[in-house]
Amino acid sequence: MHRLVEFTFDHHRANEVFIRLVMIENVHKGRHLSESSLIARVDASAIERIEDICARGQKDGSIRPDVSPHELHWLISAACFFNVSNCFSFGISFDKSLFSEPGQHRLRALTCDAVISAARGKTS
Repeated sequence: MHRLVEFTFDHHRANEVFIRLVMIENVHKGRHLSESSLIARVDASAIERIEDICARGQKDGSIRPDVSPHELHWLISAACFFNVSNCFSFGISFDKSLFSEPGQHRLRALTCDAVISAARGKTS
């Protein structure tokens, strides 16, 4: 799970154009996305990876039984996407240092911790 979150965080950071395209597609209420069979296959692959992680973790007790792969995917995507999509407004309004290399390293680690805590059911 840790490697998946790190990969997603890094991938989103390295592909800002992808994030911007997704934002535009959401403005258009997913009109083009719903017509793409390629995206459906890519999305299915991502969920399959998380399903495998969940199944193994639920079997050995390291992942709580009531969390779904879709919920974890949403949580991972939300944090990693927001990091790119809102970096300018968040940085101007709050703290630009979060978007420096040390700040990004810290946010990446916090994102991993948050997702893993949610998957395990820990509240603190």
